[in-house]
Amino acid sequence: MSREKTTAQDQTPRRQTAQGPSARGHAAGDRPAPAAAQPGAVTASPRPATRRSLAVAGAVGSAVVLWLAGFGLLGLDPEVGSAGQVQEVNLASTVAVPLLAGLAAWGLLALLERRGAKGVRAWRIIGTVFLAVSLLGPLGLGTGAGTLVVLLLMHLSVGAVLLLGLPVPRKHAAAYSVKNRGGELS
Repeated sequence: MSREKTTAQDQTPRRQTAQGPSARGHAAGDRPAPAAAQPGAVTASPRPATRRSLAVAGAVGSAVVLWLAGFGLLGLDPEVGSAGQVQEVNLASTVAVPLLAGLAAWGLLALLERRGAKGVRAWRIIGTVFLAVSLLGPLGLGTGAGTLVVLLLMHLSVGAVLLLGLPVPRKHAAAYSVKNRGGELS
């Protein structure tokens, strides 16, 4: 069952279905212009999946930049360990570890977000604890001061990017809630 509806703005007929307005709360032709098209408007934050993908990529990127600066440009020794158990911190592990940590953090956040704001708070606490524990790794290795500083900076940068980048800011969270997205979580 459909009916014609005329608006005062443009006097053109619009079809409205029995289901009513679209999922975003506007009739098909009544959608406002994108924020970028309005002069002086602030654009909305990216969708959670995009934002979170960028956060994981940023975490990997920050680790790689620090690895290149410390072990490439400064020529520090990338080998860590003591008493015959020496391990090299290579570029492959510098990419793989933050990537896996970021994906695991994203998955845990998606699960805990189902609990609402308390879930995000719990995730931040868990993430901070994991970051603190991860700092014990470089501190417990027999390594030079320069290498230790680079490794600690790598851990701190990855943790900071993930802790700040993965959660959706509260002012944008309602737009991407389960109710507004038809039950989808990202």
